[in-house]
Amino acid sequence: MPFSTIAPPEVKPVANYKLGTRMEGGRLLYISGQVAWDGSGNIVGKGDVRAQARQTLQNLRGVLQAAGGDLKDLMTVTTCSVHKEPVAAASILHRMAQDVPDSVVIAYIGRSNGAGPTLSAMSTIPVITVPASVKDFPEDVWSSLRAPSKVPVMTVLEPANAVLAALQILSARNPRLYAHLRADIESRTVNTIQI
Repeated sequence: MPFSTIAPPEVKPVANYKLGTRMEGGRLLYISGQVAWDGSGNIVGKGDVRAQARQTLQNLRGVLQAAGGDLKDLMTVTTCSVHKEPVAAASILHRMAQDVPDSVVIAYIGRSNGAGPTLSAMSTIPVITVPASVKDFPEDVWSSLRAPSKVPVMTVLEPANAVLAALQILSARNPRLYAHLRADIESRTVNTIQI
């Protein structure tokens, strides 16, 4: 499935995270979580929650405007801290499972490597955690890997592979998605046996 990446220069992405992704041929724009960073990657409003919220919304608006939209065009915005508000996160996840039963959560949240296991423990939705800070803080990956028993979180180091894993999970119940994934696999597979 071809897609285009939306990356306005005034918004700095977190790690290799795409700020916005639009599937070609569609009108939906998927926007990643935004943070209170300026275009150079500096935190705006250290210690000031309001200033950080303003910067985060300004970054969100920048991504939307780069894609030809604005805040008025948003359908859904979900915000919570899994670590600070686990009950709110559980409620959001439960509501999402009711509204969109065929879902997969990718937890790629800054230094919150434990967010994936926390979400997985509270839901029947598959959760894939991507330790976003693994390159800078490799020891932090253990909070994603050492999940308690009966917490089936999957850990994937590359965000693109996490998306592919999510698509593979979803393709089990979506024949069209399965066909696209299968065609992609066949296009890159080389037959080494002479016929």
